[in-house]
Amino acid sequence: MREPMSGGTYNGVHRLVLTDGTRLVLKLPPSPDTPAMTYERGLLTGEAAFPRATAACPAWSRRARASR
Repeated sequence: MREPMSGGTYNGVHRLVLTDGTRLVLKLPPSPDTPAMTYERGLLTGEAAFPRATAACPAWSRRARASR
Protein backbone atom coordinates (compact mmCIF):
# COMPACT_ATOMS: atom_id res chain seq x y z
CA MET A 1 0.00 0.00 0.00
CA ARG A 2 1.27 3.49 -0.83
CA GLU A 3 -0.43 6.46 0.82
CA PRO A 4 0.58 10.14 0.48
CA MET A 5 1.51 11.86 3.74
CA SER A 6 1.40 15.54 4.59
CA GLY A 7 4.47 17.43 5.69
CA GLY A 8 6.56 17.20 2.55
CA THR A 9 7.32 20.60 1.09
CA TYR A 10 9.24 20.13 -2.16
CA ASN A 11 9.68 16.35 -2.18
CA GLY A 12 6.64 14.10 -1.90
CA VAL A 13 6.35 11.89 1.19
CA HIS A 14 4.51 8.56 1.10
CA ARG A 15 3.77 5.89 3.71
CA LEU A 16 4.43 2.36 2.43
CA VAL A 17 3.19 -0.88 3.95
CA LEU A 18 4.81 -3.93 2.37
CA THR A 19 3.06 -7.28 2.03
CA ASP A 20 4.99 -8.61 5.05
CA GLY A 21 3.74 -5.71 7.19
CA THR A 22 6.98 -3.71 7.11
CA ARG A 23 6.24 0.02 7.27
CA LEU A 24 8.46 2.52 5.44
CA VAL A 25 8.48 6.18 4.45
CA LEU A 26 9.36 7.00 0.83
CA LYS A 27 10.42 10.45 -0.33
CA LEU A 28 10.25 11.22 -4.04
CA PRO A 29 11.27 14.35 -5.91
CA PRO A 30 8.80 15.91 -8.34
CA SER A 31 9.04 14.86 -11.98
CA PRO A 32 11.87 16.51 -13.94
CA ASP A 33 9.41 18.61 -15.97
CA THR A 34 8.01 20.28 -12.81
CA PRO A 35 9.08 23.95 -12.66
CA ALA A 36 11.62 24.48 -9.88
CA MET A 37 14.40 26.75 -8.72
CA THR A 38 17.93 25.50 -9.35
CA TYR A 39 18.69 24.81 -5.67
CA GLU A 40 15.53 22.69 -5.30
CA ARG A 41 16.71 20.07 -7.80
CA GLY A 42 19.25 18.48 -5.43
CA LEU A 43 17.34 18.68 -2.14
CA LEU A 44 16.64 14.96 -1.83
CA THR A 45 20.31 14.10 -2.41
CA GLY A 46 21.27 16.33 0.52
CA GLU A 47 18.54 14.88 2.72
CA ALA A 48 19.80 11.36 2.00
CA ALA A 49 23.41 12.32 2.78
CA PHE A 50 22.59 13.81 6.20
CA PRO A 51 21.85 10.54 8.09
CA ARG A 52 24.95 8.90 6.61
CA ALA A 53 27.14 11.83 7.60
CA THR A 54 25.78 12.07 11.14
CA ALA A 55 25.96 8.29 11.76
CA ALA A 56 29.66 8.71 12.45
CA CYS A 57 28.99 11.40 15.07
CA PRO A 58 28.37 9.85 18.51
CA ALA A 59 26.17 12.72 19.73
CA TRP A 60 23.83 12.51 16.70
CA SER A 61 23.73 8.71 16.86
CA ARG A 62 22.60 8.81 20.52
CA ARG A 63 19.91 11.39 19.70
CA ALA A 64 18.60 9.31 16.79
CA ARG A 65 18.37 6.16 18.92
CA ALA A 66 16.69 8.07 21.76
CA SER A 67 13.99 9.44 19.45
CA ARG A 68 12.84 5.98 18.25
